[in-house]
Amino acid sequence: HASLPLRWRGARRQARLRVRPSMVYFSRPATITPGDHIEELLAKDDYQSASEVYEDQYDYFSKESEKRRLLADELARRLLLEVEPDLVRARADLDAVAWPARAETWPAAKSAIANGEEALRDLWEHEILEEVEYHPASADQLDRRLNAVTSDIEDSAAAMFQQYDIAGQDDFFDLYPVDINRFGFFTNQTWGNRLDALTILDLKRVLDNYGQYINDAMKVRLGARSYEKRLALSTTAGTSGLRRMIAAISATKKAGFELNRVPDAKVALVEVTSKTLLNKGEIEFPISIDVDLPFETAKAELDKVFDNPIAENADVIILLDVALAKTDRVIERLERVASEYKSGTRSQPNPSYAQAQNTVNAAQMELQSAQMAMVGANAQYCYGWGCLGQAIVQAMYASDVNDKQELFQSAMSDLNTTPMMLEKPVYSPYTFNKAYIDAAKVATVNYYVLDRRSKTYFRDTFDARQTESFVVAYEVHPHERNRRSQLKDTNKEDEVIRFEDGEIDIKLSSILDQFVAKNVKHRPLPTLVAIRKQILSDKNRVLAAVRDREYVAVPTRQDARFEMTVVIYNPGGSLGSGFFVSDDTVLTNYHVIEGTKFVEIKMFDGQESFGKVVAHDIRLDLALVKVQARGVPVQFLGKKEIPLGGTVEAIGHPNGLEFTITRGVISAMRERESLYTPGARKVRFIQTDTAINPGNSG
Repeated sequence: HASLPLRWRGARRQARLRVRPSMVYFSRPATITPGDHIEELLAKDDYQSASEVYEDQYDYFSKESEKRRLLADELARRLLLEVEPDLVRARADLDAVAWPARAETWPAAKSAIANGEEALRDLWEHEILEEVEYHPASADQLDRRLNAVTSDIEDSAAAMFQQYDIAGQDDFFDLYPVDINRFGFFTNQTWGNRLDALTILDLKRVLDNYGQYINDAMKVRLGARSYEKRLALSTTAGTSGLRRMIAAISATKKAGFELNRVPDAKVALVEVTSKTLLNKGEIEFPISIDVDLPFETAKAELDKVFDNPIAENADVIILLDVALAKTDRVIERLERVASEYKSGTRSQPNPSYAQAQNTVNAAQMELQSAQMAMVGANAQYCYGWGCLGQAIVQAMYASDVNDKQELFQSAMSDLNTTPMMLEKPVYSPYTFNKAYIDAAKVATVNYYVLDRRSKTYFRDTFDARQTESFVVAYEVHPHERNRRSQLKDTNKEDEVIRFEDGEIDIKLSSILDQFVAKNVKHRPLPTLVAIRKQILSDKNRVLAAVRDREYVAVPTRQDARFEMTVVIYNPGGSLGSGFFVSDDTVLTNYHVIEGTKFVEIKMFDGQESFGKVVAHDIRLDLALVKVQARGVPVQFLGKKEIPLGGTVEAIGHPNGLEFTITRGVISAMRERESLYTPGARKVRFIQTDTAINPGNSG
């Protein structure tokens, strides 16, 4: 073993751990020895099996014996005849490897190294050839040459990579003659300036071949180079700088490159949403612009947008103005669900109580019988030794009485803990509503692209929409019998509210993809003052539309008051009346909207809308509902006196007869306790004989 080089001895010890079938000796005469067995195998030219017997029976052959030594010599000689020619050929192949070499010769070098390793592995299979007297010198010569060639190739890997065609079809690591650490191989020095001369296709092939091994900084460098190449190819006349830039960014990312910066590009993104629209309630939910492109961003007031340092130094400025963010909720259908709720309990005799009573009675009778038997036994006369027998009998009767007493006490305990009557729940039928709701959020973003390099200007609108469906159960009784099953697969109203109030995420890349896709000619870039005026004009146009919606109702019927009136549908199934007190706010009674935060609205012209309860006063039984439609507000009485006997009219929807007017007179003004908060400060009411029925509430 000492003669085997260290490189191969360690490998040999591991190779020896292979799983080998145990040698099986069939029935043989007792005089057959391992030496005899090897002689038989050599006679059959089965050298492999003979070598395995030698290894398994090494202790036998290590003992001094002329016959054994001669047998080992013969085995080693025949094994060498098999393996040594391969050792010699492998050495010759390695001697033919001249390094450094061109890439086309690498497969031959790789094959020579593999053949040398295989030849040595074949040698390891035979433990006898590891012994000093049998170990061939050709194995050591091959080992030294293999080490030298492998070391030379490993040491020159970085230099070979510099000469290798990295944009070729073959992966450098797959072709290189030896395995090297791929993940620690690449550094900036490894690449040098080789990326500069590569085409877009070449860069993509480099990313595909080596992307999994290079670090993040190099991936960014590859992405930046790919972007620069794509941008340089996009030189179509009349194409804006930003359009070319966005197209190059999109193509670079689509190809799989990382791009966290745009070389030599100064692009600023500025958000300039109107505070007036925010105050007007046109922006009903927050909008987040996801800047998924390598641009700088800032928020600024419109009058200071170009004073912002980011925008001031930018070649391209993108202005984003959220013009509209509205929610819309439609109850597609309302389903009445029949169910039951626990309305009370009913007492009924408990059958277990009667059973317990019977058990007590039986136990009592058995106790009484035992007691009488014991009394009878105690009354018997005895004399002499007969008294001893009588004492034993008396003890037996006393024990029986104790047992019966315990049974009786146990039965009484069970009876005392068993109720005479049972309270059974009573269930009553009722119905609740399931509202199938489609909720939507719609956002409109005006965007302006100012390209200072090409001196062009572009503006457009981007729409984003997000929808979700819900099933909400209303008017579910607190003591609903099957609450879990009835509310399965339903949503809570808070979930709808969270969706409607939740933020919409709009990717900047989506907006600019539309910008790139639209074949709209850019206009010459005016002065920054003119741009500011244009943005203000667009904002004022939106604000004017908002103001126009405040007074859109033009009476088309005889009574204009109907235009101020709405029907309010509670999801619970009831309805009431309401009146516009501002262009988008309706006043109604609290009990009309009680139990819900959202209602449906119908106007006199048939238009349907949706409303959200924004305020209420339980004592006054009043509530305010913010609606999406617009109506004409009512005019409140400016005086503080109301003439008694004067005519008064009620407009509403009595018994579901929508938009009905009834008339009466004013009798008095009276203060009465609130129906909701008795004991609190009284509420002022108008007493009238005007016909008012369910549906007029509000």
